[in-house]
Amino acid sequence: MWELVKVIFFKVGLPWKNRFIFSGVTIPSMSALNHVINAAYNVIFECILCALNNIPMKSDPPAKLRQLLFQVLYTNFKETCHDEVSCSRFQLYWVKLNFLFEVAWPSIDIRIPATNIV
Repeated sequence: MWELVKVIFFKVGLPWKNRFIFSGVTIPSMSALNHVINAAYNVIFECILCALNNIPMKSDPPAKLRQLLFQVLYTNFKETCHDEVSCSRFQLYWVKLNFLFEVAWPSIDIRIPATNIV
């Protein structure tokens, strides 16, 4: 799963550093990447919780990560984009991850690849 996170970082032009796991990304123009790290932490938490309770996971960690990223993008789009101006602000915030979606106001096409982002 962390390999998928590393691929996303590579795609935006930011080399992966293990300290991002603990500190997040502190570069303001790259702050949307913190959502990727947070989603990865949520997947790890769910894996640990399932393992501790002897519950099988319903999907593999990379698939769960893709699902969470989809939910973050879709939810943020729906709560942010009320008109074309606010939609522009949404796109500006997520600009580094724009290879994962395409906005055609009033809708969004989220396309997180199933296997590889590159």
